[in-house]
Amino acid sequence: MNKTSISPEVLSSEKFQADYANLVRRMRCLAKSDGAIFLPNIEPKKPADFIFICMEPSIGHWAKSIEEGEKTVEAGFRNFTASIEAMILHFCVQQYLCKANQTYHFTDISKGAMTTRIANVARIERYKKWHKSLLDEIDLVAAPNAKIFAVGKTVANYLEDSK
Repeated sequence: MNKTSISPEVLSSEKFQADYANLVRRMRCLAKSDGAIFLPNIEPKKPADFIFICMEPSIGHWAKSIEEGEKTVEAGFRNFTASIEAMILHFCVQQYLCKANQTYHFTDISKGAMTTRIANVARIERYKKWHKSLLDEIDLVAAPNAKIFAVGKTVANYLEDSK
């Protein structure tokens, strides 16, 4: 099959997936530079109508060490899937916010999983380091007219201050 016989929708989807994979590679390097485990999000299949921005993934309940966390991620574990709170949030977004054919995406400002104790140290400096990647992610993942929500006061304050 040559490229001319592939529909524009498929080509667009392939480009979206390739661009997202490239972004993930860059974010993985940033997490490593933080001394953290890169915890990927559930990969979007297309641009999202709603984007929810959270703080950073925490380690502890899904992995007890960097080594265990890396193995868990390698086995397919993804962010926003490990707690009853995350499941409730997914349910509420799907049930009460999204209309038919609308999509959503959860992300964090920084993508390196760490303990809460470590995350509280130099958070704003770390967020500044990750800011361009977050903007790149939003540019890629946000559908036209997407609504963006800050989850929590820390995120809302950071995003407001970084304008």
